[in-house]
Order: sequence, then structure tokens, then C-alpha cells
Amino acid sequence: MKLAACVVLYNPNVSVLDNIQTYLPLVEKLYVLDNSALQIDFLDKIKKVKKVKYVSLNGNKGIAKALKVASELAYKDGFNYLLSMDQDSKYPTEDFCYIENYIKNNDTSDVAQFCINYTGNAIKQYVDNVDKSKTLLINAHITSGTITNLTKYFQTEGYDEKLFIDWVDYDLCAKFKAKGEGFKIVLFPNICLQHTLGKTDYFKFLFFKIPFRSYPPVRHYYMFRNYVYLRKNQNKECRDFFKSPIMNFWGKFCRSITEKQHIKVWKIINLGIKDAKRGKMGSFEELHPDYFKKL
Repeated sequence: MKLAACVVLYNPNVSVLDNIQTYLPLVEKLYVLDNSALQIDFLDKIKKVKKVKYVSLNGNKGIAKALKVASELAYKDGFNYLLSMDQDSKYPTEDFCYIENYIKNNDTSDVAQFCINYTGNAIKQYVDNVDKSKTLLINAHITSGTITNLTKYFQTEGYDEKLFIDWVDYDLCAKFKAKGEGFKIVLFPNICLQHTLGKTDYFKFLFFKIPFRSYPPVRHYYMFRNYVYLRKNQNKECRDFFKSPIMNFWGKFCRSITEKQHIKVWKIINLGIKDAKRGKMGSFEELHPDYFKKL
């Protein structure tokens, strides 16, 4: 197993240095892809980290572009596996041995990805005597904390840069599942990544405060635009994948009601759906540079 890792930066804070140390000992090389729009004050410290190869993308080119570049660099450098990490994620260093042993001792010739659970979604991750070697076969998972078989990756069309952000990971999973009889995605449900999706906020209903994941309006734009685009443009196998309950369009729309800026959110969702139907993809800022100035 020849393993590298990549992390995508976007205006990070200094905590990313500590986060990197949770997975740096596990890999031979770390590709740092910089999507930042602002100057990083501690950039020299990142560049000086042993094993790091720093790559500036000269502005925000999106998560899909960054992951695509990292995959190409790792494969060119002779690595057959790539661990992808978000800048705010911490990897459970001491539990990596369970994944490594699984790959060494099992036939993984049809496995495209090895995933772990994440904070807020994991069950019994800290219970004594929990079986961390347990595995499940799943349909899709988030990018952060996932180890991708690069040989399998390059048998697909890879990450779709037009998506920019959101659905990038699920789009790749759909492509894996659509190959022949389908490549497998293996989850270690009792190994937990420290990672949070969105910001936790609360929706008041009568006398109750209901927690939910809150996102800026522009994230809703990408969520809905990319979902509609993928349903419209993917091949039949991938379109069928996006009909599954986990991809429930209306569920996401109903959750948008809980956002404090829900009127702005609905307007930008409508714009995203229209852009998808028109085939207008890529960066929101480039497509609609004056959008928020008009509000």
C-alpha cells in the first residue's frame, strides 16, 4: 500500500497545522492544494512541514479541481492510494491500523474507497471494546477521511470541475457504482473522523429549539444547482443513483425553511435550479459577480 494524502485549503486558520499532524505520520507525501483567495499568514510554516508538496491554484478553483489535481499528482508520483482531507478535519491516527490491516488481509480488488464515520454521525465510537475492524458496504460518503484507490479512480471520468463544490464526492461515488458490476465503497462505522458538516443552528418551533445544519445562502445555490445538473446530465446508472433516499431533493428544500435567511436562500436556490437547466456551471462568483450587491 503506497499512500499519499491531500488537503484542500481555503483561507484556513492556524489550526490546520495541528490537523495535518493527525494524518501526516500515516502517509509518504502530503499534497497541499491552496484555493485561498487571501494571503495565508502562516504559509511558510505549511511549506516547511516534512513530506509536504505545496500547490497554489492561484485563487479559488473549487474543491473538484483541487482534488483532481491532487489525484493526478499522486498517481504520477507512483502512489496507488490517496487520503483526502478537509482543512478542518482531524484523522484518528491510532485507528488507521484497522484500515491498513483490512487492505493487507482481504481481497480489495473491487474496492474503490475506504471511508470512516464522522463526528455527529458516528455511533458508539468511544464505547469500550467497540469493534473498530467492523466494515459495511455503502453507496456514498463524504470526501474527508476517505482513502481512494487511484487505479479505480482513473477508470472513471474523475472529479467534475463544473460542480465546483457540493455533490463532488457523491458524483464520484455514483461513477464508481456505475462501472461494470460496480466498485465497492467500504465504511468503517466505528472509526470516527473529527469533522462537522455545516454550522449547528437552532430552529424555534413552539417551545422547542430544533438543531439543524446551517449553511450560507451560496452553499444552497451549489447544493441545488449541482443536484439538478447531475440528475439531468449523468448517464442512466448515475441518474438512478441520485434517485436514492439519501439524495432526497425535497428533504433538502424543506430543511432550507429553517434557515434564518430563508427568503434569500429560496431566491438563490431558484437561481441555482435555473442555472442547472441552462447548463451554467462553475463558480457562483464568476457567473454572478454582482448578485449580492443587488440585494
